[in-house]
Amino acid sequence: MATPILMPLMGITMEEGIITRWLVDEGANVAKGDVVLEFETDKINAEVEAPADGILAGITAGAGEAVKVQGVCAWVLADGESVPDGQPGAAAAAPPPEPEAPPEPQFAAPAAPPRPGGRVFASPLARRLAREASLELAEIRGSGPSGRIVADDVRAHLRAAPAPAAPAPPAPATPAPVPVAVPAGLPGRRRVIAERMMASLSQSAQVTLNSECDAGEFVALRSKLAGQYEAELGFRISYNDLLVRICARVLVEQPNMQSQIRDGELFAPDQINVGLAVDAPDGLVVPNLKDVAGTQLLDVARGYRELFEGARNGTLGLDQVTGGTFTITNLGAIGVDTFTPVLNPPEAAILGVGRIVRKPVVSESGDLVAGTRMSLSLTFDHRLNDGAAAARFLQRIGQYIEQPYLLI
Repeated sequence: MATPILMPLMGITMEEGIITRWLVDEGANVAKGDVVLEFETDKINAEVEAPADGILAGITAGAGEAVKVQGVCAWVLADGESVPDGQPGAAAAAPPPEPEAPPEPQFAAPAAPPRPGGRVFASPLARRLAREASLELAEIRGSGPSGRIVADDVRAHLRAAPAPAAPAPPAPATPAPVPVAVPAGLPGRRRVIAERMMASLSQSAQVTLNSECDAGEFVALRSKLAGQYEAELGFRISYNDLLVRICARVLVEQPNMQSQIRDGELFAPDQINVGLAVDAPDGLVVPNLKDVAGTQLLDVARGYRELFEGARNGTLGLDQVTGGTFTITNLGAIGVDTFTPVLNPPEAAILGVGRIVRKPVVSESGDLVAGTRMSLSLTFDHRLNDGAAAARFLQRIGQYIEQPYLLI
């Protein structure tokens, strides 16, 4: 019986994976456990193994194309088997039913434009885009396996085609093939990040509060701890390490700020898992450290150092990028004061951290003195928390920054 190669679920918020490349050509023999393709989500890069011994056939999506979770990417066939029709995952399955010869002859032609009247091999998405743009697939050169036409080939053909001298009568009724919110041509991970950010904004009631606090004692404590433990750790404790401890403490005091909505129900996480947004080479990734409320500062520093290096090297595991309950994003190092962070679904709050800057302030005695100030921006989901609760949460974070020794 033909065995499907399915897109695996890599985290509760994953909806689809973007195939980055096939490691095995269609028609090749594979053994169970062989890595046959690589894919990416907005969080990680991952691999898919062959689920059985046999021949790889019926590839449904090429590099750069998305496959829904548990959708069919391809099939593994035993001798004499063919790709089945009408199976689950039909949206990602090979196009419409017609008698087929064994897979080898299907892809024997070189990657060149198919002859008019001959059979054209294309992904389902490529067929839909071509149909909506009133294009003949036979006019398009395929870049996929063995000349298969993928969605990017259709888009490239549309970009290269000269504008018509005058629109044909039915042209105004032709629907746009790609939603305006997520432009065509975005590379795989960038497209997934774009879709998740748009979904975050459209599926929650986001409000951002801004405040400023005295960071003099915070800077002094970090400087002292960095020097004291540098030899033991091999690196210097960062401001982010201290901010994680502060946020964990405040989340213990106000756990409502990490409530979530899952499957239409209110969900209260049983531990505090704080993520740090990292500007990784392949785009934004938010690894998180588990149960930070019960973790000592040095272990927090070691844990985030490991996560940061994993994000930079692309070696993060699934557990390191899923299960977060609160996120910190720090743009202070690149000169930003305040900004509007976007929630990291399904989390209910995210703290934006601005730069630490020396500026004139009025002291309690009324004198103008030099002060060390830090800007904070808290975005929260108004469906789950009212403004006053979020304001108290942000205020409490500021109090710990101003008096960081309360953490000890």
